[in-house]
Amino acid sequence: MSPASSLHRSPANRRGFTLVELLVVMTIIGMLMALLLPAVQNAREAGRRTACTSSLFQLALAATRFDEQSGFIPGWRNRSPRPADTSGTTFNNTVSWPVPLLPFMERNDVFKSWAASAATNPAPYIGFFVCPSSPPDALTQPTLSYAGNCGAGFAATSTANRFDGVMGDTTVSGGRTSFDDVASGDGTPTTILLTERCGPGNVKGNVPLYQTWWDRRGIGTTVNFNVNTATYAALANTPLPVIGIVGSPPTKIINNITAAFPGFLSQPTSNHPGGAVTAFCDGHTAFVKDSIGPAIYAQLLSSNGSGASTLSNGTWQAGPYVLKESDYQ
Repeated sequence: MSPASSLHRSPANRRGFTLVELLVVMTIIGMLMALLLPAVQNAREAGRRTACTSSLFQLALAATRFDEQSGFIPGWRNRSPRPADTSGTTFNNTVSWPVPLLPFMERNDVFKSWAASAATNPAPYIGFFVCPSSPPDALTQPTLSYAGNCGAGFAATSTANRFDGVMGDTTVSGGRTSFDDVASGDGTPTTILLTERCGPGNVKGNVPLYQTWWDRRGIGTTVNFNVNTATYAALANTPLPVIGIVGSPPTKIINNITAAFPGFLSQPTSNHPGGAVTAFCDGHTAFVKDSIGPAIYAQLLSSNGSGASTLSNGTWQAGPYVLKESDYQ
């Protein structure tokens, strides 16, 4: 057959893909996608966890700089920077730990603007306060993914808060704790400063029923951290940005989805599988596994286990135990 005649072959002589061959190719592509998808998802989650770790590291560094300047760690309750909120020794509004850290996170512009605004004006969304694995539905609220370690209980007339947690009520005498205090107790490398509280349960559908905000204002003077759920959710949609020890320990400490105490209102939660990113008082960060028991958790919160409160030492069993990294990582 000449070359010219080969150009005019009948369509019937041309061979295409059969249905079976097409199905085989589609099956192979499907299998490859099934194998690659988990790897892609894991890579994305690893990136989000890295970003979350970086944010907590920067917040811990800001707390260190605040302590160097002020002589104490920001508390769960602090004086408001708004002059109109303070009259002598009376505080019409108070703020939690995120607000004092803003100037040390290179957001002094937000700090000054917020401090000069009316209490009803909304604060802006700030990225370093939010874990990428727990994004809000809209970037229009002052969302906060992290919580400070307030430990168990607080007594306004004593220094009991120094034995449980590191964030006290800095507006009262005896309510201030410094990193030097922690260093002379259990030590800064094994005492939690900040961790995540943004996991399952904190947001239900599109309604942030338990979403914490960084501009939390008007915190009352009667908050007692070992009383009840209202401690951690003074308002339905703006609970205090703290974690601690309350009631009897549950079976699961970290990533407990119970909407009560102890549960996601009072314990660390995250959307990272297996645990929660945590910043310690020496500034380092670690991923604390969610399989730890109450004694280890209480010891991580207590800045002085040998002098822990009755609730921490008795119920949760914190004590003079020397922690190993393998206990919680």
